[in-house]
Amino acid sequence: MPETSQILDLADILAVEGTLDTELPASIADVRTALEAAKAAVRDAYRIAYKNTGGDLDNDTVDALDLAEVTIRDALDELAA
Repeated sequence: MPETSQILDLADILAVEGTLDTELPASIADVRTALEAAKAAVRDAYRIAYKNTGGDLDNDTVDALDLAEVTIRDALDELAA
């Protein structure tokens, strides 16, 4: 596992890819739409991973996808507030 100092944030990854555009403001509706799409994708991936692991809730991938869905849901709740 990489050291904590070696783990890049999403903003760092997007900047390296050249796809982080801080000059183009996104509307809250755009952000909400992207988060909803991400939530659906994470749920699909969770279902597949869960099935492929025989329902192992302790599997690292299943656990990470569960955490991702919770994080996305929290972000959507934050936007709604």
